[in-house]
Amino acid sequence: MTHYISVSTVPYVPAVALCRREDYERSRGIMDYGDEPAPAAYEEYERRWKAEVAKMEAATGIKFTVVPLILSEFLRFCERHRLKNRSTKERLTYATVKAQQRLEDPNLVIKTQLEDGDVVV
Repeated sequence: MTHYISVSTVPYVPAVALCRREDYERSRGIMDYGDEPAPAAYEEYERRWKAEVAKMEAATGIKFTVVPLILSEFLRFCERHRLKNRSTKERLTYATVKAQQRLEDPNLVIKTQLEDGDVVV
């Protein structure tokens, strides 16, 4: 059993990731966009994404930092942290870590990486 101390000296940064135009076509076959399929055109994806972020900001009163979702970087992040899904949760986790400039932090542990029996204190 491994014990992890859940302490971060890095302030939380609420962030969202917008897929880059050049990665969008490939991302459509990789990402899970929920009940609706990903729009065929990048412009429609971007329009829906902006509307969703505006709703989140209105509901929470928080201004989100926008970071570019670089597909190759996102996939490495998911692999490194054993994130199996490619849904909103994983994209938001990536965005937050990227906004904190911690993508390459060797001490970063994503909570979903914990094994059975591991304890966070």
